[in-house]
Amino acid sequence: ADTYAPLPLEGQDVTLLSQQKFTDRDDLDRALFPLLETLARPRIASGEPPKVERGLYYLRRAEKLSGITEEQRRSLQSMLTDVAFYQARQKLEDARRLVSEGLAQLKLAAETENRHARAANQMLTNVGPAARALEESLRRAVHTESA
Repeated sequence: ADTYAPLPLEGQDVTLLSQQKFTDRDDLDRALFPLLETLARPRIASGEPPKVERGLYYLRRAEKLSGITEEQRRSLQSMLTDVAFYQARQKLEDARRLVSEGLAQLKLAAETENRHARAANQMLTNVGPAARALEESLRRAVHTESA
């Protein structure tokens, strides 16, 4: 049912597509795919998380088209691979940020006279060097690959 639900066109001209008549679902699928591809590709290529997510929405819709050609299937897979890269990069950046925040919070707890200061110091001693190394590795990987 979702497969053929109304689609946000975002300014895309579909005049030619809307004037065609389809008697076969596979023909309809093959005709809809270029529209979804046109909507998805620039959003995915932007590398900007909100736009990539919007592009992924169109790819998910395209995945539901069972009648697309093998070439269209390869194009879809290629775009999904691009999305996987962008999502992985974003998750690594999120992980770097969380590690950094965790270290900062441990440092604050360790420097304050409270019941957790000793445990926080112990945690910083045990994981601090490895966490800082991980944070730096993530920073280099994400920002080097982004450039």
